[in-house]
Amino acid sequence: MERASGQGDAFGHFILGSAKLRGRGTVRNPVEAETLFNRITAFNPALGELAAGDFDYYGGNGKPDYELAQEHYLRSAELGEPYARLYAAWHYQFGIGVKSDLDAAARLHRLNAEDDFHLGSIELAKLMRDGAGLRKDQKEAVAIFRQLAAYGSVQARANLGWMLLHGFGVEQDVDEGLALIGETAEQGDIDGLFYMASILEEGVFLPKDLERAITYYQRAGDYQSYPAFAALKRLKVAHQSLELEIPEKFRVSSD
Repeated sequence: MERASGQGDAFGHFILGSAKLRGRGTVRNPVEAETLFNRITAFNPALGELAAGDFDYYGGNGKPDYELAQEHYLRSAELGEPYARLYAAWHYQFGIGVKSDLDAAARLHRLNAEDDFHLGSIELAKLMRDGAGLRKDQKEAVAIFRQLAAYGSVQARANLGWMLLHGFGVEQDVDEGLALIGETAEQGDIDGLFYMASILEEGVFLPKDLERAITYYQRAGDYQSYPAFAALKRLKVAHQSLELEIPEKFRVSSD
């Protein structure tokens, strides 16, 4: 990774800078991360804006600045960067650094889907499932999840499992739904982890187990699952004795 970055490869700078910014596999060093990120723009402006957004999002200057991060993500999205569209859409969905706007989120996810970025298709289908920013069409959502699952998408399999579990847009199949969600959760899929946590918290399809549910929510949170963070916030409010680490953007004023 050091070698790739040293060769002036913009993507190599991004990967190494991200690791140093977040302290993943190395000592956290935002100063070195910023130096690496600053070299990207000349080679790849879209990736440079994405990097700048991540720098602000993860508090490279000492404290997260979600509003400024969103500005960078939107500029990168305008330049066609799919992950920037994804992150900007999530910010619109959950009101992170910007006023909640499901229509704007749906537009960004649709752009990614039209460019055959599979995560865009998955997120668009999830909005379609819930009728959030789009006309509710659970049968079409199932069709999208099935198609992407057939192509090998673990996240699509997790979402297909959720649809089967509840009978959303498809005949209910609790056993198959649980099997898909369980398998994808064990594979570390962000949605599989969140869905398994929800199942264990609710105690409808599996015995209720709050401790395990929290573990799964936290694992999903490690992948920046906003629904998982929101669930942890809700649990912390309901159970004051729980010691839960929640990102600043999801904390309540009393935290």
